[in-house]
Amino acid sequence: AAYKENGLTREEIKFTDEGLLFLINHYTKEAGVRNLTREINTLFRKFIKERMLDKERDRKGEVIDEARIKYYLGAMKYRHSIKEDEHEVGYVNGLAWTQVGGDLLGIEVQLVPGKGELIATGSLGEVMKESVRTALTVIRARSSYYGLPDDFYKKWDIHVHAPEGAIPKDGPSAGAAITLA
Repeated sequence: AAYKENGLTREEIKFTDEGLLFLINHYTKEAGVRNLTREINTLFRKFIKERMLDKERDRKGEVIDEARIKYYLGAMKYRHSIKEDEHEVGYVNGLAWTQVGGDLLGIEVQLVPGKGELIATGSLGEVMKESVRTALTVIRARSSYYGLPDDFYKKWDIHVHAPEGAIPKDGPSAGAAITLA
């Protein structure tokens, strides 16, 4: 549809598979395709403008890859953190609801020798703090199954953190991720 709306053909401009994935992953963040369509239309309009201003340059067969996307659309709007792509003990990606669909919600847990303090940071709301306490209760109830001493929680401080602390987080959906972390 974007080709037709902009009066272009796939012979004039086409995306590589990698380029399209790069566009999706770094310029949109939604459940649907509305913003993807907007970004493609923006790219096409810039391509058309450039073609009109530089008539001597043949623009047939323009291939849109990662470099051309950056050229036409500028800096990436969204970056994935390394933790989203790698597995690490004490870190779990949960799912979060947002106004534009969903997002990953990282949950980090660290144990440090201490007096059994439960610390929850990262702008967590009351419901999420409840999930942190519930996760500890579940682990305490199953401590022998996990090979933990019955009093493990008395000798260790447990710090649960949700990165991006400036963004408030709340809701019950993070409970499983907190328990797994």
